[in-house]
Amino acid sequence: MRPLGESDKQLRYCALNLRTLTDASGGVTGAIVCVADVTETARAREELRARATFDAVTRCYNRASAMAELEAMLGPDGTGQRPAVIFIDLDHFKDVNDDLGHLAGDEFLQVVAQRLHRCVRAEDVVGRIGGDEFLVICPHISATAEAMSTANRLAYSLRNQITLKKAAVPSSASIGVAWCDAQSTTAEALVAQADAAMYQSKRAGNGEPVLFNESMPGAEDQGDWQWPAPPDERT
Repeated sequence: MRPLGESDKQLRYCALNLRTLTDASGGVTGAIVCVADVTETARAREELRARATFDAVTRCYNRASAMAELEAMLGPDGTGQRPAVIFIDLDHFKDVNDDLGHLAGDEFLQVVAQRLHRCVRAEDVVGRIGGDEFLVICPHISATAEAMSTANRLAYSLRNQITLKKAAVPSSASIGVAWCDAQSTTAEALVAQADAAMYQSKRAGNGEPVLFNESMPGAEDQGDWQWPAPPDERT
């Protein structure tokens, strides 16, 4: 048998079944161990978990899993996490899709996702929640200034043009920020606040993040907030 080389090494998963051997008096005399390789089953299960958790194009959290993470932060077991939510709406994604095609659109989204991940901490959650919409969830935020600092880094990273295989295209985003300074809110309400602030940023048209406050248009409707419609249906 030849030695196991580096090229042969890979992680394998095994299931072990143990059966004891006894004599006539009931004393244990030995054991039989059956080893079954369940690597393919384990990999298939992990692939299904990944598909249910992450967006296929960007590898960010998908809508459902991002909201589940936020709900956990706001739940009884997440006491004290005081998360901030940053709602990001890309300004040029539809133009990329229309002018260069959907493959270029996917490439654009992948670059955006990479830039977002580079700007946040390891514990932060980056999710894609719609065609051109991302949600960054930051736990353990001590004040609005800290949340806005993160949002400003994200905005700055998205202002540089993106070079795709077909062309170099402009990049910018409208960004809204909401912060939970207590546990008396829900995930839906916090995202609604960030969404309302994002629309203020979009109205301003300068690519600067906006922090939510109760005087904003639409703030009174946050209790009835629902997930945004697909990008083509939003105005």
